[in-house]
Amino acid sequence: MTTMQPYADLRWYIVHTYTGQEDMVKRNLDLRRHSFGMIDRITRVEVPSEDEIIRNKGERTAQRRKLFPGYILVQMVMDDEAWFLVRNSNRLHFRRGRGRRPSPAGAAGRPRG
Repeated sequence: MTTMQPYADLRWYIVHTYTGQEDMVKRNLDLRRHSFGMIDRITRVEVPSEDEIIRNKGERTAQRRKLFPGYILVQMVMDDEAWFLVRNSNRLHFRRGRGRRPSPAGAAGRPRG
């Protein structure tokens, strides 16, 4: 039985999507990484959001609000196969970096937890 070894060079990348399609892109990318067996190289896909309480006609309701509409965060090892899988997914593209591959997000762009 093989165990997955965590990669030391996991980094967060900011991925631009169509606004309103973030949840669909997240589901699609999660399905693709599982079906291609890349869950050890693409470890997390997150839609940055928070719950907020809205009052409507005196009634409180919880509503999920996206912090950065049109963007998702992907934690991955940037190698040829992982980059190919992500960049060929529907309705997204990477934030441009200096070279041919995107630059990882800075410490301020990293989600907690």
